[in-house]
Amino acid sequence: MELAERVHAALKPFVNEEPLAGPLTDEEEDREAELGDALIGFHIAAAKIAGGHGMGYDDDVLCANIVKNRIALDGAKQGRGGFEALKRRGVLTVEDADRLIAESDEVVRLITERIAELRSNVWW
Repeated sequence: MELAERVHAALKPFVNEEPLAGPLTDEEEDREAELGDALIGFHIAAAKIAGGHGMGYDDDVLCANIVKNRIALDGAKQGRGGFEALKRRGVLTVEDADRLIAESDEVVRLITERIAELRSNVWW
């Protein structure tokens, strides 16, 4: 969640909060989609990890907890992909993008390790 909050702060200047006057160009739609991926990915990750934790770690829910963490992993990868795209587009500076990408890689690594740890506790 801490990364999601940092991402929100970093990308807030690029988010248009006013209603748009007309239809978006294809390039504008792509930019908005990339911003959306970057903004929402780590919120998804945090929410799904919390959801899995709330389910618990008993044998009857452990696999469902793993599924929640797999969805969290997908969210983190979505956010990372958004940063890569915004870097290519020049929306984010190389320095800012590389910092967020490095943090994303760490979150992806931690979630992957968490999934492996949870899988090691599955009874079958």
